[in-house]
Amino acid sequence: MRFAIAHQTEGRTRLRALERPVEPAELLALADGVGDLPGVDAVDCRTTTGSLVIEHPEHGWDEIVEQVVSAGIALVAPEDLPWAVADGLAPVRATVGRVDGLMSRLTAGGVDMRTLSFVLMLGLALRQMMRGQVMVPAMSFVWYASEILIKSRLGGDGPPDSAAD
Repeated sequence: MRFAIAHQTEGRTRLRALERPVEPAELLALADGVGDLPGVDAVDCRTTTGSLVIEHPEHGWDEIVEQVVSAGIALVAPEDLPWAVADGLAPVRATVGRVDGLMSRLTAGGVDMRTLSFVLMLGLALRQMMRGQVMVPAMSFVWYASEILIKSRLGGDGPPDSAAD
């Protein structure tokens, strides 16, 4: 069965099966085989998500990966995953970054893309309110504007990572 690393922390690795549906008996057999390996304290088999959570607190992943593979786990490298594609938006991000830097330099740091986005969202909210569409469109724009303001004040660039299942 082919797996990819879904999440990894020190002493804990989550492998997720790439084939669906997952045969529970096969997954349980693999979990038993990996659980018997030296350096592995426990394996939590989650048949609903098709994942194995391997607890290895005394050893790093690189120390046990060969044994895990010998137990029947076929690991797929991240670059070989079906959804691993080139970043098509990289040129757009680079251009936006250059425009952001130019705006900051021209206004001595007074205006950047976040400031412009905040003002634009407030303007769109006011426009929707004037049209009588207060609740859904206007409040959505106010919400987006507040998120931009909060992230600019806290220095965050995006949403936090979702918790692992």
